[in-house]
Amino acid sequence: MNADPGNLSYTLPRLSGLHNLSGAKLARLLGVSTQYVWMLMNGERQPTDDRVLEIAAIFGIDPHRLANTPFDDLLQVEFADPVRYRDTEARIAKLERAQRSRG
Repeated sequence: MNADPGNLSYTLPRLSGLHNLSGAKLARLLGVSTQYVWMLMNGERQPTDDRVLEIAAIFGIDPHRLANTPFDDLLQVEFADPVRYRDTEARIAKLERAQRSRG
């Protein structure tokens, strides 16, 4: 994995971990395979711009910041606020419920 903290392959597994979101769950929310998410997290694939938008929407982060901001900066700015963290948790839960209802 690329250790560059501004790289999505570094950031994505850490963001997912903050929200107890496994690669399999993230894959389901994105409508992609678990293998694809694993490859994103390991730097073996680069997401399309549309996929970055989808990932950013799940975590409630500006897509440009998600793709270009070191994780520690995201952590301090985007997730230090407990209300923002709870909003992201609620968004993920809502997406999971909607997915289950679609069956």
